[in-house]
Amino acid sequence: MKKYLNIILFAASALLLFACDKNASKETAPTDTFSIVKSDLAVAPEGGTCTIEVEATKAVTATPEREWCTVSVNGKVINVTATPNYSNESRYCRIKLESGSKVLYATVQQFGEVIDGLEGLSDVTAPVAGRKIEVAVKSNVPVEITTTETWIHPSYENGILTIDVEKNDEPRTRFGTVSYVAGSLTGSFEVTQYPELVKPESWVITEGTPAFDYPKFSTSASLSAEAEDMYVMYMVPKSKVEGEIDDWIFDNLAVQTRNEILAKVEAQPETAFKDYLTTGTDAVTFEDIKVGENYVIAIGFGENSYVSGRYQYKEVTIEDIRPAYFKWAGKWKITGRTAAYGTTTFTGEEEWTISIDENNLEKSLILKGVNSLADATVLAAGADVLKLDYLADGSVQLKTQKSGTFDFPSLGACNMLLAGFYTKNGTSYTVVTGTGNTLFSAALSEDGKSASITVGKRTSSGVDYDYVAFRMYLVNSAGSRYTLSVNSGAIPLAFEMTRVEE
Repeated sequence: MKKYLNIILFAASALLLFACDKNASKETAPTDTFSIVKSDLAVAPEGGTCTIEVEATKAVTATPEREWCTVSVNGKVINVTATPNYSNESRYCRIKLESGSKVLYATVQQFGEVIDGLEGLSDVTAPVAGRKIEVAVKSNVPVEITTTETWIHPSYENGILTIDVEKNDEPRTRFGTVSYVAGSLTGSFEVTQYPELVKPESWVITEGTPAFDYPKFSTSASLSAEAEDMYVMYMVPKSKVEGEIDDWIFDNLAVQTRNEILAKVEAQPETAFKDYLTTGTDAVTFEDIKVGENYVIAIGFGENSYVSGRYQYKEVTIEDIRPAYFKWAGKWKITGRTAAYGTTTFTGEEEWTISIDENNLEKSLILKGVNSLADATVLAAGADVLKLDYLADGSVQLKTQKSGTFDFPSLGACNMLLAGFYTKNGTSYTVVTGTGNTLFSAALSEDGKSASITVGKRTSSGVDYDYVAFRMYLVNSAGSRYTLSVNSGAIPLAFEMTRVEE
């Protein structure tokens, strides 16, 4: 009995041991694991590398879905490298991660460039005392500011671009270039710093006497200076000078002059810089001058094209010594009232040009542009010319006239006539014959900037009628008439003349 009991206990123990061994085998069997435990997947616009860390029981592979991404796997670490992103848009790349039969995905984001405030920076100037210039610049890429000049100190910090210019202790204008790089953006701008302004006591300007030599009107001036002094002289109307004359000379005229000189030397490299400048005591003739108040200005230069800081100026008044009829020459704005003649209406403005009649000095002036005739392409050269009779009192008159014969390709030989129009008892009449019918007279204002108009009159049956319009005609040999009128066909004789320019 005891024997059988031991056999049963042994069998039960064996069965239990087998069960325990089976469970133990089931719990310790290896399983595939694959997960992302850490990722830093943001890349700056200039490019760089980010990492992905995984937990995996098997080997890991990684594949990017965009060409601008490359990957390398080092055990459980995947390095993702992005090339620079030169666009303004952010971009994304999905990375496919595989381990055994398991697949995971991670997405890399790369920001686009954001640069605002650098591009298009203009050249800057600094006074002799120096200057600190600050410009707000927004950028999500590193900004590098450099210069080769020791007197310029550029920097970029916390979104502020700073240009710190030292005091100029040199007796010349100096120039420097500041360059910048921000991502794909590169550029530069110039810094100009002037020397201390000095008016040499040895520089004496003497203005000359205006001279008239038809058709030119000019004047001159001279500067007494040391023989080694080099300079350029100008005559500048006061109306062109903005602000203080001393500041304007260096901020505008001196820089303009230097650029002109450098262009001259560059065009003729064999010409020495100093050969372009005036030295010692020299007279300078100024052409195309403006009557009235002016500055005669001398600007000093050194042999290396730098403004030396020496300058001198003198205020002069130019008297108009030209014959009085020259005062009419120039462009005039003609403003007419709204007026109707027949079925046409003239409204608005025109521009007339009055010039000297070289063949009839002191007798007549040439008028062009009436009623846009200058734009009539059918007209031969000179066919739109009108004569203004110049009178001894300084006024002018426009009269009806036959002004000659002109040849036109399509019309043949034509007489050109100027016709005046007046209205009598509601009926329009035309005056085209003779030269004694004055359509209008004009007298200059005292300053020569405007003209007062007096309308001519036509006497009929003892009654005076004002002219209301004038028109030009061509009449060919067949008696056919062609109106030289581009717009309205008639111009009312109630208008104002205002000078546009001399």
